[in-house]
Amino acid sequence: MQDTKAQDKLPDLGWATVKQVAQHFSCSVDLIWRMSRDRENGFPAPYKLVARCTRWNVQEILEWEASLRSGTATIKEAA
Repeated sequence: MQDTKAQDKLPDLGWATVKQVAQHFSCSVDLIWRMSRDRENGFPAPYKLVARCTRWNVQEILEWEASLRSGTATIKEAA
């Protein structure tokens, strides 16, 4: 039986579930969905791989996170 925590960890590359992305950023799944709809934040959009299977590209998530850390991207404040 696999460890649930290991399954929820953001993979090194490939595709990540919304739950993995949310856990990586220590936020809610709802926030990830809201950020992905708000294109002004530059947060990577999810990919619909097949019906009922939406995933984020891990490389895009890590690049966006790096741009936040370097100051080249910002998160828009909620109005």
